[in-house]
Amino acid sequence: MSIDDMRQIATRWLWSYNNKRPNLGNGGMTPAQKLKMAASSLTPSPRRNGGIAT
Repeated sequence: MSIDDMRQIATRWLWSYNNKRPNLGNGGMTPAQKLKMAASSLTPSPRRNGGIAT
């Protein structure tokens, strides 16, 4: 096997690990799902009343 063959195998394994394999430590989600959920919780929500406290 060449270095390029090994890179291809490692890339496929890493993609599968992050996108297909659920992890019980992540609540049964894949690492990609967990990351997406965490990123969406960081998205700022729109302010009410233009940011003026009522």
